[in-house]
Amino acid sequence: MTSQQLMSFAIEALPGLSDKVQFDVGELNKIGHPSPLRQEAIEGLLRRRCRVPDAWRYVVEVRQGQVKLKPASAGRGQRLRLSTYPDVSARHRNRTLPVIALLLESPHKDEYRHHCRRKRLIPNGPAQGVGTGDAGGAILEYGPSILEQLVALKELVDDDYALLVVNPVPYLTSLHWLDVLTGYATQPQGGLNYDVRNHVWNQLWALQWMQADFLARLASYAPSAVLNCCTLALRQAVTCALCRGGYSSISAFATHPAVTWQTGKPGGKGQPAKVQHLPCESCTC
Repeated sequence: MTSQQLMSFAIEALPGLSDKVQFDVGELNKIGHPSPLRQEAIEGLLRRRCRVPDAWRYVVEVRQGQVKLKPASAGRGQRLRLSTYPDVSARHRNRTLPVIALLLESPHKDEYRHHCRRKRLIPNGPAQGVGTGDAGGAILEYGPSILEQLVALKELVDDDYALLVVNPVPYLTSLHWLDVLTGYATQPQGGLNYDVRNHVWNQLWALQWMQADFLARLASYAPSAVLNCCTLALRQAVTCALCRGGYSSISAFATHPAVTWQTGKPGGKGQPAKVQHLPCESCTC
């Protein structure tokens, strides 16, 4: 067994208040190229300005077991102006609508754009990919059939709902833009490195205030239903937080929208994504 070499990084816990998080250097070295700017670049990704905000994306119409999605509507200045989708900041949602919180795990490459002059990333919004194999495209294309399963589980009744897209860890845990930030490349290369994403996500999630921040955001939304679509390797950690927060009775889980939801399309391979209740007994924390 190889020993870990841990390295500390500053993370902005609150505006003007820093904390420290430790990452395994061996895991970090699985992505990007050597550069004296790597630590500075990673710490830049851990600034609050790089957090991807939760978004109100759709109005969900539930009628007699059928679901339709309509774009969220909001006044001037309330939209996430860089988002590919008609996203509204979750705090500016229509508060007369009950909330469905759809949980992912953390942002990836499409959720940012690079500001060349400022040499930093600018968040666009959550689940920005447009293909049906991307989270955003899958939510649009297959979301109604997924949500109809929530209706069948008696989690939703005939009504209009606000669908919020929420990342429990709202930082770029995949570090996918690292080579761009160090000046090695002009565009991020390659696909998602799961080892890096999972390691960074787990280290950030281990910070007590990170979990408290997630539960505080969720509490402010007062959801009627929670759909945990966190990727399988990280789902249990979010499940435990939901149980501790008292959301087990209104929670269900499904696979992550990216890639897996499209297996249920006509002519697709594999089984359709299945929504299941989230029993509190599944929590092992």
